[in-house]
Amino acid sequence: MADPARRPPAPTPREQAARWLVMLQSGPLTDAERDAFRRWLGADRAHRQAWREAEQLGVATGLIAPGAAQRLTRARAMPTRRQMLQGLGALLVGTPLLAATWHAEPWESWTADALTDVGQRRSVALPDGGSVLLNTDTAIDIEYGAHRREIYLLSGEVLVRAGTATRDARPFMVITDHGTVQGSHFMVRQHDGQSDVTALSADLIVTPVRNATVARGLATGMHTRFTATTVAAPAPADPAASAWRDGRLQARGARLADFLSDLDRHRPGVVQCAADAAELRIAGDFDLADTDAILRALPGLLPVEVRYRTPYWVSVRAA
Repeated sequence: MADPARRPPAPTPREQAARWLVMLQSGPLTDAERDAFRRWLGADRAHRQAWREAEQLGVATGLIAPGAAQRLTRARAMPTRRQMLQGLGALLVGTPLLAATWHAEPWESWTADALTDVGQRRSVALPDGGSVLLNTDTAIDIEYGAHRREIYLLSGEVLVRAGTATRDARPFMVITDHGTVQGSHFMVRQHDGQSDVTALSADLIVTPVRNATVARGLATGMHTRFTATTVAAPAPADPAASAWRDGRLQARGARLADFLSDLDRHRPGVVQCAADAAELRIAGDFDLADTDAILRALPGLLPVEVRYRTPYWVSVRAA
């Protein structure tokens, strides 16, 4: 069995800021890269704080000019992943202050085999004829060998299906920071210090990375969550939880706070729910292709008002 501990964790805000610093230092960005940078800044307050720190270090050491992030106007070629890592390595070697600040941050997760941006979904074919569907803001590594079929979930959520065209004795598993899920057709999400798993059409086994003695089987149609040391008691899966694979966001009497938290995963920026609206209940089937339309629909469904502080900062409160 593979050791999940040897995999790098998902990139931290400082890692991501360092990546953008490398890209900015190596030349002007393309239009798509500028848009991605703006979305990244708007997605989380931690991103903006990490970028301020990175920019201050870059300016202090002469790597970039003050306000460089606001002058991303000329096109350039996107660096390869190897070039990006080499560029960051050169910056750290030549800049002790930057190296001291980020010496402990791993870079390998930037070289994910497949990833999605916020609001994107992507299907990837596997070497055995199976497939993996990546939800919004997800990164994975795929490692197949003579005796293994492994997908490392670095961040986000996937729906996987093992190949069935030929008999294959190699175990098929998804590995998260918290342990392994072995089966043939299931969904896994990694978030908030835990992993959620749903068995879709075949039974599976969940094994925490630090406590294999509590490994638990999960029957088709059941859901559980696990940490590095525990596995929760299984419960019937909520069909709405897998609606994202069809580009939908479904709610069946969900708390508005939980619904907006799910919506926030699929939308660049921040969607906040005020405490006075958090316990309202919402039901419906919504199209994730237009998250603004979902927000516009809310006042017609519930006694709430939707306020846009900026296009990327939205708050929902009781009317």
